Amino acid sequence: MDKDTRYELPVGYFNFHKKQIYNFQYNRWHSVGFARYKDLLDISKRINSFGDWKKVWIEHAEKAEAEGRLKNAAIYYRAAEFYITQDDPDKINFYDKFIELFYKVFKEDNLESFKVPYDKSYLHSFKVPVKKKL
Repeated sequence: MDKDTRYELPVGYFNFHKKQIYNFQYNRWHSVGFARYKDLLDISKRINSFGDWKKVWIEHAEKAEAEGRLKNAAIYYRAAEFYITQDDPDKINFYDKFIELFYKVFKEDNLESFKVPYDKSYLHSFKVPVKKKL
């Protein structure tokens, strides 16, 4: 189990990649504490086109999962899914894997999960409990 379930929010915006379309996504996932800086450095070196995107992220997702870094694995599956077209059969599988790992990582945080109807499907949602009154 991923022992690092608490948030440690990194400060700053980093130049992981020269292409801003990729760099923005790397910074987004890093800024919420889900993607490791050193992983992003490796990923950014290996992604030169959208054709590289899925393969590189999945390699990192599977490695993180095997190492028990489920928080990283979850967001890496989400990252792999992010730029996949709707007709790719992996899109739903990667998103479902993200959801599965996300709830596994935060199961002890008593998140109230529910599904919001949307079109012919639903959006995964959760409510974070307040631990003390303001």
